[in-house]
Amino acid sequence: IYSIDTWADQIIRFVEHVVVPQNRKIHLVGNSVGGLLSVLLASKRPDLIASICLLNATPVWGLNLPGWSGHLPPPALPRWVGRYLFDRIRDPNTIEIYLESAYHHREAFGQELIQQIRNCTLGKGGHA
Repeated sequence: IYSIDTWADQIIRFVEHVVVPQNRKIHLVGNSVGGLLSVLLASKRPDLIASICLLNATPVWGLNLPGWSGHLPPPALPRWVGRYLFDRIRDPNTIEIYLESAYHHREAFGQELIQQIRNCTLGKGGHA
């Protein structure tokens, strides 16, 4: 079964055999679902982890949602909700609102940056 536990076990083996075969602890940075993986690794193998840093940690995995164990692919309803929310976040108007709150001067960014950010969401990864 392909699940978050499968990813965690793969990362543990990678860390053990490739990253630190000398039994040293690592500093782990996890972005998005990698944040959940970082926490899971730290709980499964605290002997491997010196520290963790979470960036944009996903709020969905690990919530024990009714009708979904977290295995991929998700059932239709969680997939639809995820797609809907992802489409709202990557909407050019939403991106512009985020940029307006991040930049002191509105003239520091324009439609080109908004489109570049949106273009990053158009691939096959995540909910794209």
